[in-house]
Amino acid sequence: MENKQITFEDVEFGIVITSEKKKKQPRNKRTTKKNKEDTKSIETKEQEKTEKTEKVEEIGVISINSLQTMKTKVDITDKKVVTTGLSMLQSIAEVNKVRQQEKNSKTTPYIKREQIMTRAECKLYDLMRSLLGDRVIILAKVRLADVVDVEGGCRPYEKKFKDIAMKHLDYVIINNENKELICVVELDDYTHDNGLVNKSDIFKNEVLNDCDIPLFRTRKRIDTITFGDLRPLERIVNNYFAPKCPICGRDMEERESYSRGYSSIFYGCKGFPDKCRHTIAIK
Repeated sequence: MENKQITFEDVEFGIVITSEKKKKQPRNKRTTKKNKEDTKSIETKEQEKTEKTEKVEEIGVISINSLQTMKTKVDITDKKVVTTGLSMLQSIAEVNKVRQQEKNSKTTPYIKREQIMTRAECKLYDLMRSLLGDRVIILAKVRLADVVDVEGGCRPYEKKFKDIAMKHLDYVIINNENKELICVVELDDYTHDNGLVNKSDIFKNEVLNDCDIPLFRTRKRIDTITFGDLRPLERIVNNYFAPKCPICGRDMEERESYSRGYSSIFYGCKGFPDKCRHTIAIK
């Protein structure tokens, strides 16, 4: 039998499977000069074939016989499997079996969610990013327990901690520079008409109010919402970034003026109009 190495590439898993056969010793025969020349030419051709097959990059080697006896799962990704006794089809079947076991070796019952936010939440997020700019960071789906603490502390299993740990906020807006909390945004769609959800909203309102955290809620349909509907949110953020009055040192706040059908917003001193009338334009 001719000595050769047969390679087969498994299309499904991209695994190179090689079947190596032991070389047999040639029989002692008397050959003529012509037969010797023919034998040399055959050996030269076989050597060229062997050199070509040896160019296959070997990443790792696993004996197919060991796959039969091993009880643990074997990761054979990007590995070269050498068959030492089984036929080529048996080798492929064994490799495919191991790969299928690896594929079904999940230890948890969970799968990845394709979308973290709903379509309405994504649209509101994009609107807020355009309106508020790079001075803030908008975080989505934050636990209430990550925003407030239980006064005096408590154990994780106590009810007063579970009440805030099991509830989430739609958006939390923080300062881009120092990461300080600015306000909370809640998108109230039709699901908030449910009694349980409404009770949860009331609880969150009370907690945020007690902690002096500004809360902006919108019940506007997301397909019809505009920047004008988000003006109260913009006012909250502008007041957070309001500077001190350079004239009298008092706090300043956002104000809005109307003239000939147009409106403009600016920072006005809280001493207006008796103490100080200084203003600063909001860019």
